[in-house]
Amino acid sequence: MRAAVVVVTYRTGPLLWRCIASVLAAPEAAQLVVVDNGNDVATVDRLRAMAAAEPRIDLLTGHGNVGFARGCNLGAARTSEPVILFLNPDTEPAPAVLPALLAALAADPGAWVAAPLLVDGRGRVQPGTPRNALTPRSMLGEALRLDLVFPKAFPRLNLHRMAMPAAPFAIAACSGAGLAIRRERLQALGGFDEGYFLHVEDLDLCQRINASGGRILCVPSARVLHCGGTSDAPAVTVEGHKARGFVRYLRRHFGAGLPRPALAALIALVWLRFAGRALVATIAPGRAGSP
Repeated sequence: MRAAVVVVTYRTGPLLWRCIASVLAAPEAAQLVVVDNGNDVATVDRLRAMAAAEPRIDLLTGHGNVGFARGCNLGAARTSEPVILFLNPDTEPAPAVLPALLAALAADPGAWVAAPLLVDGRGRVQPGTPRNALTPRSMLGEALRLDLVFPKAFPRLNLHRMAMPAAPFAIAACSGAGLAIRRERLQALGGFDEGYFLHVEDLDLCQRINASGGRILCVPSARVLHCGGTSDAPAVTVEGHKARGFVRYLRRHFGAGLPRPALAALIALVWLRFAGRALVATIAPGRAGSP
């Protein structure tokens, strides 16, 4: 089995070239679709030259910054392989990562998604995969650390500190920074929800997968270096998109089931939390952390 890889990039910087080189080092990567969401002229020129020299690279450019979810959908529409691996442009997958993800999907026909572990430069697992489903309870557990007092009632969203099994295991959600999905399943779901501009579109996709009876696997042997925070987009802008994403998610998946006061309180918590994160990110870049 081979796969197509989709990388959406917006002013990523030098790490983009390392990501591309890492992808092309895997023979299982039959196609690399690079979606240019608004890089500088020099970067686009270099991407054009690379696409002209490497038949596996398919460059999509000229559409401007249409958001991450729509960029992923544009890239996916250009693929024909049975599996699509979505990667952030600030990741470096080792050559063994893609074979491990494909093997996990081949061994488990009921799995729709196989996700790697995202690790930092010291090999430590980062928040993002594995994850619990994003629910009002896990949101409160993550934001207010209620899991320390009521772990069963308020589980945390991010499970990166758990002891990792050696074999692939089922999870409720994963990060879109590294996500391999069967193409026909993505198509059946209608792709990523383009109402999310940046952030939370991955959790929304996972929620829809679970609701449709699909399964998501975490593949611990597949470890992807993830630098994070490389785009030069202002922190306030990023945190604003993230907050709007969480609000959209709450309204879409829980708006009908929650009492209005409870929904309003959760939305207020989202804005308060991310206003604080935006302030921290502005004053002390790199310290805001993950959701």
